[in-house]
Parts: sequence; structure tokens; C-alpha cells
Amino acid sequence: MLYQNLSYQKLALNCYIFIKKVKNEENGNASDDALKLIVKISEGSVRDALSLLDRALLSLDKNKELDLTSAQKTNLENALAPYKVASITPVVVDAETTSLILGITIMFDTSATTYTGDQIASLVATTVSNYNTSDLQSFNKPFRHSALLGLIDNSDNSILNNTTVVTMAQYYTPTLGTSNSKILNFANPFYSLHSGHR
Repeated sequence: MLYQNLSYQKLALNCYIFIKKVKNEENGNASDDALKLIVKISEGSVRDALSLLDRALLSLDKNKELDLTSAQKTNLENALAPYKVASITPVVVDAETTSLILGITIMFDTSATTYTGDQIASLVATTVSNYNTSDLQSFNKPFRHSALLGLIDNSDNSILNNTTVVTMAQYYTPTLGTSNSKILNFANPFYSLHSGHR
């Protein structure tokens, strides 16, 4: 039994040294206590520790350090303990979703269609909804402005052109009666062709 404890301690120490080296090479912000907690949760498994460190650092604002109070550490360990199966450890990360608000103006030839303006608008709304479902609802799918413009133009043969203004937004519901801060992070700005062009 003593042999196993010494082996685990050596394994945990080596794991800690390795993930600290990785953290430093990647310029990650994580306190020594946070790294020790990662090693403890991963039970000395370097692969699991790297996975946890990677997820933790990706979920943080680059200007913040991964640091937990002792109460938070104890609560995390106790809450996650029943769910450890083999080397899988559940991790909860707050998702940040950037929404797109589209302002679409359509020019169409009334002599080339039997549709009314409202019906054309409905066709375009269906096209945008389909583009959202097929191209944007999967993780890490890029928004292609030109592709959407082409799809809108092809919604009906009578559409001559469209002007689509895109606004990025993030929604946040504050908790009333408490003092909190929230940084809305738009980490992926739109490409600007040249200065002054937005």
C-alpha cells in the first residue's frame, strides 16, 4: 500500500511539472493551486490533465488567471467525484454565442413574379432560416456573407439584388440586486478589406 502511494505521488508530481511546463510554453494563465487541482482530478494521468488544462484555458478570457478558492476547489471535487468513470471527468463551461442580426433590403422586379412583396420577404426569411440551420448551427462553422447574399438573390427569379447589413450581438441577462461584471467578447471580428471599410 505504501508503495502505491509513493508511486502515485511521483506520478502526480511528474504530471504537475509537465502541465506547468505546457502552461508556461502556451503562455496560459493558471495558478499553481489550479494546476494541482487539475492533477488531483486527473489522478496523475498526463493525458487527462492536459485535456482539463486545455479546456480550462480555452474557456477563460486571456487576461484572467485560472485560480480557485479553496472552497471552490472542495466543492468541485465533491460535486465531480461521483461522476468519474475511468478517465472521463465532466467539465462545465459557460458557452458564449455570438448572434447575427441581419437587416435585409431586397430589390425585385414585380413584372417578373406573381408574388407580393410580403411573399418575397417570406421566401427570403425561409432562405435565411435554412442557411442558419444548414451552415451555422454546427460548432465552429464560419458565416459567409457572400454565400448568404447569393442564396437570398436566388430565393426567387424576380429578385434583382439585395443589401444585407450584418450586426454582431451577444445577449446577457443580468441578475437583479447583485453587483457583477460581464465582458462581452467578440473574439472573431469581421475581416476589414482596408482601413475605413467596415
